[in-house]
Parts: sequence; C-alpha cells; structure tokens
Amino acid sequence: MYSASDLRKNLKIEIDGEPYIVTYFDFCKPGKGQALYRCRLKHMLNGSTMEKTFRSVDKIGKPDLLQKDVIFSYAEEPNYVFMDAESYEEIRVSADVLGNQVSFLGGDMECALLTYQGRPVEVTLPIFV
Repeated sequence: MYSASDLRKNLKIEIDGEPYIVTYFDFCKPGKGQALYRCRLKHMLNGSTMEKTFRSVDKIGKPDLLQKDVIFSYAEEPNYVFMDAESYEEIRVSADVLGNQVSFLGGDMECALLTYQGRPVEVTLPIFV
C-alpha cells in the first residue's frame, strides 16, 4: 500500500479495484488542517480521466502489474502480435493500447509489455527507434 505522501507523477495506483496512473500532482498545505494531495488520474484500461484529492492519512493500493520483455512479430489488422521473450508465447495487443506508437514499430523490435490481470495495458518502445 502507498500512503498519500508517496504520490508523484507517473505512479501507478489502484482505486476501487481499477488501475490508474497519476498524470498530474499538486501538494497543498493550508494554514490549518491536513495537507492535501490533488491528482489527475488516468484509467489504464479505458483511458478516462478523473481528479481526486487525497488527505495525508489516506492509503492507496498498488495494482497487480506484471512487466515482461516482448518482441514485436507482425501486425494482424485490429491487433499487433508480440512474442514473449522467455516462453515464446504470442500476445495480441490492440491498436488502442499502442496508440500512436504503432507508427514506430519495426520487425523484431524488443519492447516492454505491462499487463494488469493478464490484460495488456501499456507497451514501452526502446529509447532509440
């Protein structure tokens, strides 16, 4: 579990059993009372955003995320096929998850795939493409 003081930009958290990523973070300490942590959160599965304010005593869950190394194999129109570098298993990732990174995919490119409960949520391309 994270405490509210652990919040920062690009931190992945879980609220009500759903994974979110912190896209904006602001700390506010009023003259009296508790410190407030204002965050803008993006849902990792469907892309919707929301704003939430945490108090300094709030506890936030860690999502069950798994990162694995994959190799891009080929495009199969609505999906893109990656191969797990360890088990050689094929993993299909939708174009929605990849976003505009589709333009930079090349044959046999090594990437990092982030999954939440077995569902792909994020693909990280190498620094130099």
